[in-house]
Amino acid sequence: MRAGAAWGCAALLMIGTASCSAPDEEPATVSLGGKEFIVEVAKTADDRQRGLAGRTSVPPGTGMLFPYESAAQRSFWMAGMEVPIDLAWIRGGQIVDVITLAPCGASTDCPSFSSPGPVDAVVEVGERELDGVDPGDQAVLPDL
Repeated sequence: MRAGAAWGCAALLMIGTASCSAPDEEPATVSLGGKEFIVEVAKTADDRQRGLAGRTSVPPGTGMLFPYESAAQRSFWMAGMEVPIDLAWIRGGQIVDVITLAPCGASTDCPSFSSPGPVDAVVEVGERELDGVDPGDQAVLPDL
């Protein structure tokens, strides 16, 4: 882990639920296609709704994990997003798809992005951090 790393990340709001873990909570480590990231964990509905909104950067090697108890269609909305991010849709420890999302800023007229099928986790990291990570690659997530 990177002690003292700035946990500023880009912002993505999940429609209906999205967000950041409490600042005093320990970050977790995830591995996506063999690339490791130190992530905040969005555990509550409030965390998921807030997501990474309002943040001005996503330091390399950091991001946010959105774990879910069961697989379902998920949608994310980029309102409040200040920087572009990569997003990995995950199901059963496998990456379903990876997309790059552009910021939408303060506008509320932002597009929504839906998972390509049921997913049980989503990870957001800085733009281009998931270059070379492909659908079918392994996603190793913490036990929460």
